[in-house]
Amino acid sequence: MASKTQNIINLNNFSKILNWFSETCLRFLNHSKFIYLKYPQDFDKPDFASISALFNKEFLDHISFVDNEDIKDLASEYFTTFTNDSSNIESLISANPLNQSPILVIYNFEAPSNGAQLWYLNHHIVYSRLINKQSVIFLSRYDFDEFVNSGLNCPDYEYANYQLSFTKIIKLIKSCFTDVNLFFRQSRPPALTMIELALIQKLHEKKIPITIGSLINDIPVYISVVNEKIKLSIEIDPISHFDSILFQAQKSKQYLVLVSDGWQILKFTTKEINENPDECLNTIEGILNSAKGKFGLGRLIDNVIVKANVSSFNADTYQTLSIDHRAGPSLTKGIAGSGKTRVLIQKLIDLISNGINPEKIIVFFHSGNSLRRSKDLLENILSKSNLAKLTLTTFE
Repeated sequence: MASKTQNIINLNNFSKILNWFSETCLRFLNHSKFIYLKYPQDFDKPDFASISALFNKEFLDHISFVDNEDIKDLASEYFTTFTNDSSNIESLISANPLNQSPILVIYNFEAPSNGAQLWYLNHHIVYSRLINKQSVIFLSRYDFDEFVNSGLNCPDYEYANYQLSFTKIIKLIKSCFTDVNLFFRQSRPPALTMIELALIQKLHEKKIPITIGSLINDIPVYISVVNEKIKLSIEIDPISHFDSILFQAQKSKQYLVLVSDGWQILKFTTKEINENPDECLNTIEGILNSAKGKFGLGRLIDNVIVKANVSSFNADTYQTLSIDHRAGPSLTKGIAGSGKTRVLIQKLIDLISNGINPEKIIVFFHSGNSLRRSKDLLENILSKSNLAKLTLTTFE
């Protein structure tokens, strides 16, 4: 963390770390990364002009800068709108200037002190950046431990039966924390998160050769295993299976390009790596060894799923709308033989091919016969691992 390296960060290294981190984020877009840095002792004017001057000019068009005092004002404005009329919040989110760039720099960063600031930090900075696979640079007068201790005094905020606390936000931030110590290594690898480093260390212990930071047809592949038998990309999602609709569409196109070139994509969550690193490693080894059957953790996206997703069903306009729908509940109606079950099957394939965790999906069929027919179809398309994680049941 930042506090461990603070004694050796002078202004020159401070600027170099910012550019090292920014270069990684801009080269490998669609990977959320957070970094927290305390100002060096020889930096006495933390304003927009002095902060932006620390970055390479070619990066500035891709970075948004905001003072923490402005965030307090935004928090008050957005929170008032949300509590008075939550129907307007979507337009506020889309117009939020903090969501417009792949990298957000918050300078003079401080812990929230009230419910409005806590809510805004969670929904409009940390969570929204994670959903959209964007990165944040937190710059503060305090080291990280001081920041955390200060934030513990912020009262929790409860809404819609959800208890929001500062400790929950810190957990989210840590899920994408970059290890600053990597900058000082002689090899100077790309900016890696703590979770990525933990997985890489496990792979090294098993003597599994990996490549860190590749571009395949201009698509970022962050951790990969490539040999004469397999091309495997390993991804880590910080907030489980949920992505923005725009990001899902972008990722689908990238997956199609990769699997068309013979790649397989294995997705883990931060929680899986944190709590069951050995089980995650077993999944990777099983795939590398071409093992068949159920793996405990991870979701594999391969040529079979994507081919089925792209070409196995000639859906009409209304069926396509039902398959592609993501924004909340939907109802699909049709007469017997109109293809309702096939639309449902294709939607399942579409969700899984976009990295949705099959364990998060439950499907109710109107009869056991319908369930059996659908399961037979899925067995010819999905891997045994993904099929085993689906919950398929009936109303009977």
